[in-house]
Amino acid sequence: MKKKQPKSSRIKVNQLTSLTDEEFEILLIEFDIEVSKKMKLYTLKGERRKYIPSSESLRSSLYGSKNKLNFMLMSMKANMTQELLGMCFQMSQPKVSEWFSYLLPVLERSLDKLGLCPVFGMNYEHQDNGETHLLGDVTEREIPRKTCYPAQKEDFSGKSHMHAEKNFGICNPQGRMLFMSYSFSGSTHDKAIYDELEVNVGNVPFLLDLGFIGVDESGSTMVPFKKPKGKELGKVKKQLNQAMSKLRVKIEHVFAGVKRLKMLKEKIRIPCYAKRQTIVKVAVAIHNLRVQYRSSLIINSQ
Repeated sequence: MKKKQPKSSRIKVNQLTSLTDEEFEILLIEFDIEVSKKMKLYTLKGERRKYIPSSESLRSSLYGSKNKLNFMLMSMKANMTQELLGMCFQMSQPKVSEWFSYLLPVLERSLDKLGLCPVFGMNYEHQDNGETHLLGDVTEREIPRKTCYPAQKEDFSGKSHMHAEKNFGICNPQGRMLFMSYSFSGSTHDKAIYDELEVNVGNVPFLLDLGFIGVDESGSTMVPFKKPKGKELGKVKKQLNQAMSKLRVKIEHVFAGVKRLKMLKEKIRIPCYAKRQTIVKVAVAIHNLRVQYRSSLIINSQ
């Protein structure tokens, strides 16, 4: 009896980074260029260099672009404490904090240059690429509880019973995230978030869930029918709701893909709002990288 041949490591998911070897190498090319540029101009403390070094010092606490990219991806994928991450890379806890802050913008620029970052902000103007429909929904993640009680109350999400931040996202049927809003406090209702945004998807059907009842449906926006109090929905309306639900489940798969990075799935330990926004953008771009280069993760539109 023949032994079953092991699959090539190139098609296996790297459990520490969420990327295959091929995806890692694609990202590493741009990351190496961007990190080399920054290190020639700025020190680890963020100060402008007086003299441009010819190469990176061999005494660096995190030598080489490959190590630096592994450091960033591992810290986000596993959501390790800084002490544990320091043990893995043989550096002190303060150095871990410095390197993460130093490399996070570099990773963001690298992904942006690969065309993987979504539109990020409060405005989205869709460029029609022949999509049959678009999907929109809100995702939330746990954040540290603030010391101020009014701030705690604002951040508390009654739906998930935790202090959280919410983002509104739009994806296409293939699972690529096209837009991600800035973060809102956990107590903000989904529709209130949508009302704050300027979203224009043109004539492409745009599917939302029952949390967005009351939005303007005069255009291509579609929301399921809500069951009247004390009554039943008609057969046709039930069928339409079921059809929409089968399409809309794909955006839940996309959010699950983004939250493969445990820094977003679990409680994030970073108090800085701006840095958390960058982490969200990077996580979405890494998901887009997997969708683009790994056919098994492309969400079937059928």
